[in-house]
Amino acid sequence: MSKIGYYINLEIYEPINKKEKNKKYEKIYEEEHKAHSFVASFTGFLYSLYSGMWSFTDKNGNSVDILVKDIEDLTIWGVDNDDNTGILIGKNNEAVTRGDYWLYDQIKNTTMKHYNMSQSQIGQNYFEIKRKFENISGSTQSIGEIGLSCKVVANGSTYYVLFCRDAIYPVEVPAEGLLIVTYRIEVD
Repeated sequence: MSKIGYYINLEIYEPINKKEKNKKYEKIYEEEHKAHSFVASFTGFLYSLYSGMWSFTDKNGNSVDILVKDIEDLTIWGVDNDDNTGILIGKNNEAVTRGDYWLYDQIKNTTMKHYNMSQSQIGQNYFEIKRKFENISGSTQSIGEIGLSCKVVANGSTYYVLFCRDAIYPVEVPAEGLLIVTYRIEVD
């Protein structure tokens, strides 16, 4: 029997020449761990492929029911400055529940700049997606949660839906530092 699993890798970089126009960075931290936190909206999405109806809670806590055939666009691909779609970060590391529908204390693009996501690797049974964040706040930022959000457009409305949320031991991103988050999703 196959299993779906995923891993999160965190890398933190500190600028070593802050005053120069083209900053250079030095890696100061890296950690990878197995994640265990697909939330109800994700399993609901998988079930909808069978049933034809997807019921989920959007980022604002609203219950939504849509027919799969009415979905006009569905993506997890976050673009520059988009803090609603793709890999997201937050401060709170409260335990994950299946009913989580958004990050508990999301860090917005105005504090940590959200860059375009990229696909870093793809294999026969896995793929990796990556996103870089730059601390533009002027002070150290503590990261305690990571999430993956999907943008859904159906019947002319746009919804943002959390697929997974991971609470982590908080890591510190220094002022002007970079955080790179990689999700590896695989089927065994």
